[in-house]
Amino acid sequence: MQKPSARPCIQLLGITLALLLFPIIAQAQIPQGRPGGGPGMGAQANIGRFYGKVVDETTGEPLAYASVQLIGMKFDSTSKKMKPTIIAGQLTLANGEFSLEKLPIMGEFTLKINYLSYATYEQKVSFNIGGRPGGNRPQANGNMGAMAGAVDKDLGNIKLGASSKILQEVEVVGEASKITLALDKKVYRVDKDNVAAGGTAEDALKNVPSLNVDIDGNLTMRNAAPQIFVDGRPSNLSLDQIPADAIDNVEVITNPSAKYDASGGGAGIVNIVLKKERKIGYNGSVRAGIDMRGRVNLGGDLNAREGKINVFMGGNFNQRRSLSTGGTDRFNEPFPGQEFRPVTNIFQDNDSQSDGFFAMGRGGFDWFISNRNTLSVSGNYHGGSFKNDDIINIHTDSILSGNVNGFSNAIRNSDSERNFRNYGGQILFKHLFPKEGKEWTALANINGSISDNEGFFVTDYPNLSILRSSQKQTGTGSNEFYTFQTDFVNPLGNGLKMELGARGTLRNFRSENANFQDSLADGEFYRVPGFADRYKFNDQVYAAYGTFSQSFKKWGYQVGLRAESSLYTGTLLDSDSTFNVDFPLQLFPSLFLTYKVNEDDQFQLSYTRRINRPSFFQLIPFPDFSDSLNLSRGNPNLQPEFNNSLELNYQNVFSKQHNLLVSVYY
Repeated sequence: MQKPSARPCIQLLGITLALLLFPIIAQAQIPQGRPGGGPGMGAQANIGRFYGKVVDETTGEPLAYASVQLIGMKFDSTSKKMKPTIIAGQLTLANGEFSLEKLPIMGEFTLKINYLSYATYEQKVSFNIGGRPGGNRPQANGNMGAMAGAVDKDLGNIKLGASSKILQEVEVVGEASKITLALDKKVYRVDKDNVAAGGTAEDALKNVPSLNVDIDGNLTMRNAAPQIFVDGRPSNLSLDQIPADAIDNVEVITNPSAKYDASGGGAGIVNIVLKKERKIGYNGSVRAGIDMRGRVNLGGDLNAREGKINVFMGGNFNQRRSLSTGGTDRFNEPFPGQEFRPVTNIFQDNDSQSDGFFAMGRGGFDWFISNRNTLSVSGNYHGGSFKNDDIINIHTDSILSGNVNGFSNAIRNSDSERNFRNYGGQILFKHLFPKEGKEWTALANINGSISDNEGFFVTDYPNLSILRSSQKQTGTGSNEFYTFQTDFVNPLGNGLKMELGARGTLRNFRSENANFQDSLADGEFYRVPGFADRYKFNDQVYAAYGTFSQSFKKWGYQVGLRAESSLYTGTLLDSDSTFNVDFPLQLFPSLFLTYKVNEDDQFQLSYTRRINRPSFFQLIPFPDFSDSLNLSRGNPNLQPEFNNSLELNYQNVFSKQHNLLVSVYY
């Protein structure tokens, strides 16, 4: 072995030989049969990628123009035997990096690297999608993103030295079960849910255990309204504005750890993860449907990846018609000391119809600056319009003075329209370190919405002197949400992992609602003073967190601590009154324990401390007259409440299609 004094000449010779060999490597054909399998395996999707960097073992300097080959077994029809075949190959770049793309994802391969004056390097590598035949069922550790990452594998910095070293086999495995119990969340796959196809997130979430969606589209989890995230970020979107066909999976976080926002009390988080492709080449899908009421839905996705650029786009158009009936019985008793007032009972029956549409478009690109640096830019737009018609029959019974019974009937017809527009944009930078699992991300995200509504209400009184009354309500609102976040993940060895992060969120909210009454004299509507709702607020939350987790063969743990501070400013636009509420720095610890009895039985125990901050209406120091039957007034001196939450989960997996999940929480 020659030492540094002879290295320049030897490297020049190596480069020359490598350039001569490169055409042979580049012309290697990708086998269509399954590597490592027998005859008759058939074709498979070539979407895998291995990448890494070749460096000198002693100096750490990159080695340019090293020969990299990926070898797999292929059935030879002539000899009727399995033979090693070159699957892919290339020479490393000037910075020592290589990227082997369009690889078959099944089977086991041998990575072979040659460089003159260095010993030949060999390493067993595999994607192992679906697990080995006869092996244990693969696990995804609760992260469905790991399944997509399984076909895009970083082999790290590969060091070439004087002696031959064969590193330990690298395996990436995936879980095909529709439910996965992770350390701090539950993941449900809904991308294959045919029942929700063509619908909205309301339809998809109705089939997710522990979640409840009522007839009005309100989402609750354990009798509380959870925070709705889209792709891990807070969103202004409502469930009826997200097409079910665009959803890949839903993460239900019933007891959020220190990694997540501490606000929301015990309501938890529902994170909707949208589909996104990164396959090599061009691919896409088109879908269409029609429901039982003749309403159509259309959608499509397109993805193109060539070289260092991946471009994706998608869109959906959905028509909706909803029919519903309802009833309300109200019994009004007089206040103490006012028994002279009549007792009034009101009974209502209503029939409602809603017609409208919503559309969604999103797109963006990923720029793979290098094997370990990626810049992603994406944007989305949602819009829609809905018209509602209601017919309400109102029957009122009263006990007048002298025990005289009286009653009145009324028929109310309402015609209202609601329009909304939502926009969002995101810039994400991700850096992967040579050490597997070590990464740093930085994110800037904006999400905004604009809405307006108008409703007309006409009430007829057949048996009263006042034959008809007319009312009008109008409303506009806007919401801007800014998020800035950075996260760092570092595996420390022996199953130990450290996560650190900081986050700042700012929200500007504005709402203006007004009521108008028909004068009955000239047919014009006049605004009713005192029945207006015009306000705005600014909310700022700054946080930092740290978590440590460690996994053993049978059990694992995660401990975390989060620090948060928030500022709140509310303004009543009509009275030009402003009030401020500042919540000082608070600490929120969390602890998670998991125990794996066997491959099918698992326990999880968790503890978290969270905060429930007062809302605008709980803080507003002035009376709210928007509902004359329910007057309210807030208190700006309200302090937040703190929740300590305990939860125990047990999961038993019968098969990939059936499982049992039991939760006990306090």
